[in-house]
Amino acid sequence: MSAAMTPEAREIMAYLKKHNLAEQLNMIVNKLCKRRSDDPFGFLSSKLHTLAAPPVITKVDGREIFSSTGLPTVQVDVYCKVDDMVRFVASGCAAASSSSSSS
Repeated sequence: MSAAMTPEAREIMAYLKKHNLAEQLNMIVNKLCKRRSDDPFGFLSSKLHTLAAPPVITKVDGREIFSSTGLPTVQVDVYCKVDDMVRFVASGCAAASSSSSSS
């Protein structure tokens, strides 16, 4: 007769079930064994990456800078959550527009 599960064990089991981890990992390891890749960690990484959540923008930092000609310019840095880590992904600049609207 098995002992009752601890609350932590129940929480872990719920997490594994919620994300279907046991089945997914078993399927990937079976594919690896059939393929017999020369780079098993690269193979695993590639397969796991296809299951990862898509990148999500987490932070945008913007600031005014001046171009080499002294014109005001906007510079923006973009950070995303990718593979469960927040990372810097892009930076861009655009000169401020000189157009104006009138009513």
